[in-house]
Amino acid sequence: MQKMVESLRARGLWGTAKKAWTVYVYRATHDMQFRRDFNDIKSEPYDEGTPYHVHAITAVDDPAVTQLRQDFPKAAPSLVGYVQRGCVVHTLSKEGAIVGFLVTALVDFYDTNHFRRWFRLAPDEGYCFGFFVAPEARKGPGAKILMMEVFRWLKTHRGITHIHAMCDTENRPLVRFYKMNKFLETGQAVDLFKIFGFHWSRMTAFRGHPPRKTTKR
Repeated sequence: MQKMVESLRARGLWGTAKKAWTVYVYRATHDMQFRRDFNDIKSEPYDEGTPYHVHAITAVDDPAVTQLRQDFPKAAPSLVGYVQRGCVVHTLSKEGAIVGFLVTALVDFYDTNHFRRWFRLAPDEGYCFGFFVAPEARKGPGAKILMMEVFRWLKTHRGITHIHAMCDTENRPLVRFYKMNKFLETGQAVDLFKIFGFHWSRMTAFRGHPPRKTTKR
């Protein structure tokens, strides 16, 4: 087995084989839960005076959907589907192009979705997921502007006071981003499994972060 792995690595095929395995055969993740209140969210727009613009898509006939399909053709169908099911998709734009998005689910969506097995939402709570910012926009304040403007919009237009989020423990940059922006760990986590296209999950206690991978020299 070790010789086969070394052979694949030598030919540059190990990464492709590993990705195909996790996509089509088996994948397991340990997602930690976060919670954040909106006590410090101000009423003024966070994108004002910046090169960024945050827009809320609440209907599939929003003109921004056309731009979303153009800039993110692979992600757009799923995002539009979430809007159809009652979620809100916020987009982050810079110089006329969408460079990021964040999806928010409210209590009505959770009552009819399998996510409710993980935690229950109160009428004044939301759950954010699908957080993505293009690599070229990650060095600046774009990610934080998107998140804070989403929170301001939810507080102003939906009366939301708290937000929930989950993150794979191996996604260290996002875990660090959440902690830097006042998200608190709840001590709970969800184990997610996928085998040959079948999904299931179980609630569990947060087991901590996996050890950092070290590079042999």
